[in-house]
Amino acid sequence: MAGSDGYHVRSDDLLAHGGTLDSWSAEATAIAGTLRQVTADTGRADSDDEGRGGPADAAALLETVAAALTATGGRVRTCAADYTACDVEVGGEYATVGAEGVS
Repeated sequence: MAGSDGYHVRSDDLLAHGGTLDSWSAEATAIAGTLRQVTADTGRADSDDEGRGGPADAAALLETVAAALTATGGRVRTCAADYTACDVEVGGEYATVGAEGVS
């Protein structure tokens, strides 16, 4: 959106960032699965006698990060949709910058 202060929302950029967060989430989930498989293959406990974390602990952390990335990506996409809807609602008084330029 662009007002007298020159503030712009690039909805396409927001959507792209949401997609990037989803991609990172998928990578983290895949790595977490690999780490869990390492634990399953070796039969080792999740931590050693000194309490150091093992692959399953790292996998759990990555799964938490992946969930947060997915949730944040969703919020970013919601913001992009809200900005676009608001711009339409006010009759284009503000400009939402998209792939085709300022609308």
